[in-house]
Amino acid sequence: MKRLFSALLVVLFAASMLTACTSGARVIPGSVVNLGQIGEISSINSDIAGSLGGERNAMELANLTSAKFYEVDQAGRLQQNLDLGVVEVLSKSPLTVKYSVVESAKWSDGTPIDAADMLLSWAAGAGKENFYSMRSGSGLMFAEPLGESKIGDRSITLRYSQPVADYETAITFPVAAHTVGRIGAANFSVDEAKQRILDAIQKGDATLLTVLAKAYRSGFNTWQGITNEKLFVSSGPYRVTKCEGVLALQLRANPEFNLGAAPVIETVNLSYFTDATTAVAALAEGSIDATTTQDSGLVTLSDLINLTSAITDPKANVSVRASSSAEQVIFNFREDGRFSGTYQGGDEAKALKLRQAFMNIIPRARIVAGLSDAYKVEIADSLVFQSGSPYYESSVRDNGLSEYLFQDVEKASEMVAETGIELPMKVRVAFDINSPRAQAEWILLRERAASAGFKLRSVGGDDLGETLRTGQFDVFIGAQPLISLEGQNVFALAASSFVGFESPKVDALLADLAKAEDERGRASALKTIDSELVAEAYGMPLYEVAALVVYSDRFASYTPSPRSESVTWGYQNWKLQPNN
Repeated sequence: MKRLFSALLVVLFAASMLTACTSGARVIPGSVVNLGQIGEISSINSDIAGSLGGERNAMELANLTSAKFYEVDQAGRLQQNLDLGVVEVLSKSPLTVKYSVVESAKWSDGTPIDAADMLLSWAAGAGKENFYSMRSGSGLMFAEPLGESKIGDRSITLRYSQPVADYETAITFPVAAHTVGRIGAANFSVDEAKQRILDAIQKGDATLLTVLAKAYRSGFNTWQGITNEKLFVSSGPYRVTKCEGVLALQLRANPEFNLGAAPVIETVNLSYFTDATTAVAALAEGSIDATTTQDSGLVTLSDLINLTSAITDPKANVSVRASSSAEQVIFNFREDGRFSGTYQGGDEAKALKLRQAFMNIIPRARIVAGLSDAYKVEIADSLVFQSGSPYYESSVRDNGLSEYLFQDVEKASEMVAETGIELPMKVRVAFDINSPRAQAEWILLRERAASAGFKLRSVGGDDLGETLRTGQFDVFIGAQPLISLEGQNVFALAASSFVGFESPKVDALLADLAKAEDERGRASALKTIDSELVAEAYGMPLYEVAALVVYSDRFASYTPSPRSESVTWGYQNWKLQPNN
């Protein structure tokens, strides 16, 4: 993580206030870009996912409609956005951080961004009163505001009860406090709406906070379209101007935006498709100009690449890269999970042995070999690092996964027998039934499970999200973030995650990670976390998930995102061919 001296921050902060310019001069009148996404958009509040897999579409919307303290550069590293403000560490013990916005920071309706907006962001991200924020498992759950804030204050200070690695990106600006405060109270003035937020949070008014949390999570729903234009307020380079349901949004450039890179294209249309094949078909027809996807529906990534290669007018360009995720097999550690110590009568050693036994029946080599027939797959030998990391090889050498290099049903059977459990042990396996790769993994996993004493049953069906939320599963197969990459939520490994993993050792290592002063210290903590996850049989990595961006020759300039996961990243560099 980057550390800047306070004095330098102040100088740069002041300079940004003087040099930031509005975007109006760069926007090309009449220019339009049409982008495709997979799934639906359930809310124009980009902090609300709405459904499993909805996180990606929400993050794509956030790239266009939300100003950020930190942005991801072409190398995939976080860079501080001084046009918006400064994140300054006041103390390392306890970790105390001041978040400040520039004096000129405003929402698209001209209302100043202030402490009310930042406190709302904190309350949502800290998991207060069922906001259902995508950040609810972040380091904000360990933070508390210091002092009293009032309308017009341009900063807040948070004190964290333990070191956290994600404090730089903790505070976001998806929706305005005065917008949320007016939901259900339309006659309130801007200041009255802001004060409503401040009172609920600072006075501990649980009843009012519950009302505001509902407004935050439900007040921006797209299901029946949105006609109230007061909900379209944005802090980013674009604002939503039309929402007719879950399958389409229209965005227009904010001419007064000066809190980051200025947009060039005037109108961006976002269309949402049921699967990747329909999105690629739309690109072939010319109704969209770019889309990003992983395999879905009934086709693999290889199929999608073949489909796009056949598109000639306009020509389709393809970028395939390893994403920030790896396909993993993970156990459910919550009380209903049959591999948890709680379910096994408090016998943690017994639960650990059962998890290790199950890991021995995972046919990882066969899964990777089978998928390699469809497209190039990069095997994942780490739960933490991407293969491109300079620390990957040394972590793999020491993390202990070599013990599970090959499927060993005989060893698994012996371990299960040693636990003395009644056989067969029934195991509920949750995965996306619409994913061809998950289906293939399920079939291979099931083949020899019975020989080791496991009776597998597929669960999740059409609502995998609900299955994961309620904890009614024992094993999950799916993509999970590699926390070594910047911007990833390291608390995906904490008890707050959907698998409920609790480990004092890992918690201590996450604290060490947060305190690391340089890249070497950070890498050392991550390597130890990798080894500890294997030792505690958290789960097993299978392979790195590839992501694909397809964009047409209608673009004269288009740069795919660092990990090809975003089609909205780099909006400031979009340039269309003449007469487009």
